[in-house]
Amino acid sequence: MPKPAEKRAKLIQLISIAKQQLGIEEEIWRGHVLPRYGAKEKNGKLSLTTLPIYQLENLLKELKQKGFSNPNSNSMSDLEYIRRLWSDLHQMGVVRDGSEQTLIKWAKNRFNGLDKLEWLNTYQKQKCIEGLKDWISREKRKANEKTSQTT
Repeated sequence: MPKPAEKRAKLIQLISIAKQQLGIEEEIWRGHVLPRYGAKEKNGKLSLTTLPIYQLENLLKELKQKGFSNPNSNSMSDLEYIRRLWSDLHQMGVVRDGSEQTLIKWAKNRFNGLDKLEWLNTYQKQKCIEGLKDWISREKRKANEKTSQTT
């Protein structure tokens, strides 16, 4: 079990990464986010380091709900998940070409200027995941309707 100081440092590090990953501007961060969690001034401005551990945990939870994904997490990455969903659509026979290039073309239609999946930001990754999951659900519903009509 990590010591409180280690846990605190890790939380601050993750929150800083989340702030950057989500593109939260400094004005919003110090003017709206930190005050909500009770941050105090340090060196003339509100500071993340003044928050107690439980508030750091709450802030990290909120940032995760807004789309932050921990880069050090052992779970499947968003890009791996997108590729898996695309592969599922190909195996279902919905997508003729299950290649990465075709997936990129599909994503490029949704987000201009995309040449690599790695260029997707967190919001765009979530939109891709939602779009692919919705597509799979629609196709499964169609298949179920066809099955029920033939019986």
